[in-house]
Amino acid sequence: MAKKKQSQIDFEEQKKLSSWCYQKFKDAMLAKQQTTEDWFKYLNAYNNDLYTNNSVPDYKSNYCNNLIYSTIESMRPIVFDGNPKFECVPATAEALQYSKDIDTALDYEWHRTKMREKLISNSIYTFVLGTSVIMLPYVYSDNDEFDGNVCPVIVNPFNLYPDPLATSVEDAEYIIYATYEHENKLKKRYPEYADKIDGGDIKYEELVNSRNENARITNQILLLEVWCRDYTTIEYEEVDKNGEKTKKKKFKYPKGRVIICAPELELVFEDKENPYESGRFPFFIFKNTNVPFKFWGEGEVKYLLSPQQAVNDLSNQVIDNAKHTANMQWIIDKNAGIPKGELTNRPGLIIRKNPGAEVRRDSPPSMPMYVSEMITRNEQAIEVISGVHDITRGQTPTGIESASAIQALQEAANQRIRLKITLLEETLSDMGNEWLSRMKQFWKSNRVIPVEKPKTASMPVGERNMFEMQMAGSIEDTENTYDFVEIAKDKQLAQKYRVKVIGANSIQINKASMLDLMIRLAQTPAEDGMPMVTRECVLDYLPNVNKNIIMQYFSKLKEEQMQREQAQMLNNEAMAQLQEVTAVVQELQTKSQQKEQEEYEQQIKEQGYTEGMAYAQAIIQQQEQEGDLPPELLQELAAMSDEELQEIISRYPELLDKLSQ
Repeated sequence: MAKKKQSQIDFEEQKKLSSWCYQKFKDAMLAKQQTTEDWFKYLNAYNNDLYTNNSVPDYKSNYCNNLIYSTIESMRPIVFDGNPKFECVPATAEALQYSKDIDTALDYEWHRTKMREKLISNSIYTFVLGTSVIMLPYVYSDNDEFDGNVCPVIVNPFNLYPDPLATSVEDAEYIIYATYEHENKLKKRYPEYADKIDGGDIKYEELVNSRNENARITNQILLLEVWCRDYTTIEYEEVDKNGEKTKKKKFKYPKGRVIICAPELELVFEDKENPYESGRFPFFIFKNTNVPFKFWGEGEVKYLLSPQQAVNDLSNQVIDNAKHTANMQWIIDKNAGIPKGELTNRPGLIIRKNPGAEVRRDSPPSMPMYVSEMITRNEQAIEVISGVHDITRGQTPTGIESASAIQALQEAANQRIRLKITLLEETLSDMGNEWLSRMKQFWKSNRVIPVEKPKTASMPVGERNMFEMQMAGSIEDTENTYDFVEIAKDKQLAQKYRVKVIGANSIQINKASMLDLMIRLAQTPAEDGMPMVTRECVLDYLPNVNKNIIMQYFSKLKEEQMQREQAQMLNNEAMAQLQEVTAVVQELQTKSQQKEQEEYEQQIKEQGYTEGMAYAQAIIQQQEQEGDLPPELLQELAAMSDEELQEIISRYPELLDKLSQ
């Protein structure tokens, strides 16, 4: 009995909550009604249905020169010409060493989810309606070994209903995402409610894609996903240091509340707190023109629709006039005797009529000159309003042939579009910060991010001709290897970062002119002797070139050159040391030889001195016996130096007497 009573209470609460959600949905739909009607009109103008779907008589022209379509399609390639990417800015000094790893992870996520493709397709609504929406949920999958992933989803602006007083997602009290879903999908997602889920017809046509009006679609259920602020408070007890308990209040849903319900069935499938730590509703609004204090942006069609209609009306009048001029009405008397349908525009036609009857063709009125002038003026008005001129479409203005003048005109023509790109970048930055917040919150285990590393990065010098052929496009480089970066929750993701977007705002129409300018700047030295721009800046303007492969190739060349220089430096140092050692050895050898020579000379000198002394003594003794000095002795004495002669005389003073004689 208690279980039944509790079940009845739950059902009453579900009924009350679903009724509240349904009422908020109707309030938001009523406030958005005029915007929705205008949006349908803008889409019809872009899709060329503004005139083709109108029923006109057969004799009236229904021509449409869709300048709105050509204007918007001229803007979109310019906006996405530069590939935007997330860049992580460290908020603390500790995060600096990990910012590159976070850049790698965000870049991988960008390509995994095909965000560029989503933005390009979604930009149609951005320009036409003025607003496009991307939802950023975190989706779990039973087969996902990484516990889910961030999965950006394109949301149709027709299906989003904000608080009527909201000016942005941040200050909205609630935002409702309304869709129709097949009953079988809901039964599979919520099997506990399978017996109560019963689909029906579509009541709100604006929530589904356009289709044939005669098509009957059943088994559909209106599903509301309500993201709202809830200021309900609950009481709780807090125990202080002394063990005393005090009652306090706090918000039951501090981050907001999420309610998923089927209001027509009075069922509430989910009622929970906002699962994201940031507390932000997961909707990101991309605006073409941001008007202050308005939730929705304004598109190009709103201001181009009036001149477009004038161009179509006047053009159809000109066509109708041309038809009438080529085939003017016949004026025939009843008694002319010409059967009905006999008069045609066939050349050489012979007309037989009764005498006295009149058969003539009225003269066509001339088309006023102001009609063609007004068509030209309205076409020019479309260019002025949108900011898309002939130069924006790549058409060279008449009388201008200078490349620098054309480039200056192109840059000036892109000023209006640059404002739109700035809005795109700001919204992408907000999305990048929220994306990183999802990774920090939900990535429970470390993830390994693959980073493509071309085989040419480790290519030997002898194989570089093959690489040059690959760069030239003659063969395809299909053999790539990968490096891996591990993103740890307690390492890289534990730091604080701010995410910004780079790359999208560097648009240039004439890349050939910019490439020429970059080449000239690369050849121009600055005050320090270095080029004005780096090689990487030049590569940014090369078409269809993998810049990373080329930069890795030149990095490899630089590393090899540095290795050769280091090896040469080591060889030079070794040679210098060898020369020093050789010089020292030679010096030692020279000194040793000089010492040996001196010792030898001293030995010879001492030996000669001894022999000379002995010989002189013998001669003196002989002289004492004979009385005269022999000629040989005199020759020996004459050959002696002064020191040697002085030494001999000091020892034999009697020799001086003999010499003086």
